[in-house]
Amino acid sequence: MGTAAQGAVEAVITANPGIAALGPVVPAGNRVEVPELPEPEARSAFVRVCE
Repeated sequence: MGTAAQGAVEAVITANPGIAALGPVVPAGNRVEVPELPEPEARSAFVRVCE
């Protein structure tokens, strides 16, 4: 799903109310909805240095 910086954690918590109360490891048998995330923006391989 990418990184936390892309909002993946927030999206999963929003899609699964109450999941945060289960702790960092979700016990077996609990269904977790994994939402679709938007594609990350393409980053340029070039770095511009200002003079």
